[in-house]
Amino acid sequence: MVRDAGWSVGDAAMALGSGFFVARSPQNDNCGLWLGMRIGHWRRPKLEFSPFFITLIEIMENKTQDKPYTVEYYYKTQWGHADEFIRLYKKNHHPLLKKQMELGRILKLTLTRPRLHGTEDGRWDFRVTIVWRNIQTTDDGFSEEKLARELFPDQETYKKEEQRRFEILAGHWDVPVLDMELEK
Repeated sequence: MVRDAGWSVGDAAMALGSGFFVARSPQNDNCGLWLGMRIGHWRRPKLEFSPFFITLIEIMENKTQDKPYTVEYYYKTQWGHADEFIRLYKKNHHPLLKKQMELGRILKLTLTRPRLHGTEDGRWDFRVTIVWRNIQTTDDGFSEEKLARELFPDQETYKKEEQRRFEILAGHWDVPVLDMELEK
């Protein structure tokens, strides 16, 4: 749907956890920004009634600037599997992220978990916050697979453990975030 309408996937700023994304047509700069749902319905939002849309514009503008880009990655494990998940994460995924920090792709990396529990519908077990060098870094063709082959020579074990890490997940979502000025 996106490609047929003259939009390329690269022109979409990002897919948001809410199921909405924003895109700009490369053929016609005068058409402005369009808000779409993942199921392919497009509509032009009313700017004056949509504070959410203001945030989308800020996100879109961040794409053209060389500013750090922050994404929070949430992981919700199946009950009783949180320890196994974090063990596999630290063993197999964290080294890939640390290497990307050494390469300058990632500026900051933190792992947190809630101190207390919440309701099941809002529950998450781990949040990884990554501050990328810029938004372009998240989609620049970097091969994490190649890096994994270098770091983990036993690819059979690596792939089996990564598959297990995702099997024990009950949910996973990514949330791009913006810092906001409180004093303005």
